[in-house]
Amino acid sequence: MSRFWSPLVERLSPYTPGEQADARRFLKLNTNESPFAPSPEVLRAICEAANADLRLYPEPGSDRLRSAISRTYGVPAESIFVGNGADEVLAHAFCAFFKQDAPILLPDVTYAFYETYCSLYDIRYRTIALDEDFRIDLESYSAPNGGIIFANPNSPTSRAVSRQAVEGLLETNRELLDRAATGASAPSPAGSIVIPPVAIDPTAIIEHSIVGPHVSIAARAVVRHAVVRDSIVNEDAVVEQILLEGSVIGENALVRGNFRHLNVGDSSEVRMG
Repeated sequence: MSRFWSPLVERLSPYTPGEQADARRFLKLNTNESPFAPSPEVLRAICEAANADLRLYPEPGSDRLRSAISRTYGVPAESIFVGNGADEVLAHAFCAFFKQDAPILLPDVTYAFYETYCSLYDIRYRTIALDEDFRIDLESYSAPNGGIIFANPNSPTSRAVSRQAVEGLLETNRELLDRAATGASAPSPAGSIVIPPVAIDPTAIIEHSIVGPHVSIAARAVVRHAVVRDSIVNEDAVVEQILLEGSVIGENALVRGNFRHLNVGDSSEVRMG
């Protein structure tokens, strides 16, 4: 290594792209090459734009392009970010969102550049294993974190997560992150201790328990004689006489006993002696 490199660069491992065939008779799907040629209208528009104006510096905010995208897709122009390729957009996103105290979460098998950016920008991260069918297990992403990133459909497995499932995960994390960002504290029910950050629905019942930090308890859930931390308790679930940590409890589930780490689906019943 050159003595001019910074210590950060010395710690980096170079990104290794997928196999690149030299013969142009192949289409490289691993670099998103298309089997279809550009539309004649696209080629004509490119030729018309390649005129004397190329000597001019482009609009700093890409206003005309963002306006055209806005009209085409019905998205507000202020919500559109234009960059020099997806990797530059990702780089800005990592710097803007993921420099947090808590580690970000990402699949153990996904787009390899995610870990490269974490190393480049000194971002803490933790990988989450795919399930036995190579799917992303969203329940494993409900722990406190500094952000979540994965490709959807995931790369290179091509397994997709439904929009509804992603929205549910976002809502859960939004509650936890909002509490942590504002430093808001929840009132402690009588006979219980609540340690922020937490998100407790007003209709939830907490009795003689210690709840928090990083706990989300949904509507009509019941927690009695329990210690719950780093967990999510969904609607109408009942948690009693248990130490619960790093767990996700589904809707209408009943959990009772002394287990420490549990993922329980909807309408399940678990009793630990």
